[in-house]
Amino acid sequence: MGIFLDSDIVEFLLPSLLIFWVTYLYFVKDYGYWEDKNVAYVPPEFPFGSIKNHVLGKLYQGLCFDEIYKDFKNERLVGYINVRSPSVLVIDPELARLVLQKDFHHFVDHYSFDANPKDP
Repeated sequence: MGIFLDSDIVEFLLPSLLIFWVTYLYFVKDYGYWEDKNVAYVPPEFPFGSIKNHVLGKLYQGLCFDEIYKDFKNERLVGYINVRSPSVLVIDPELARLVLQKDFHHFVDHYSFDANPKDP
């Protein structure tokens, strides 16, 4: 017999549901970020964000971004959710030039890709 509740099953289910609910809220907290900013975005899916095929290992990251690029090629930029963090993919070449050259120091949280990885 449970201490606080009448059934051991309820005593197990209640904390389990609470843990699931808190985890769910943790993941989906920023899912409306791009919609709130009126920016074109890739709709996220719990718990993968907008890059489900990459997270599941079905699609290489570059091909995942290529699909996003092709789907939104008429936009200047597109928002997506990287698991749970809002991220942006710049599509317009002029905007990319501004971000990468003129305003680079304003974008401190950018990914860095090494075109020539070193052997371990």
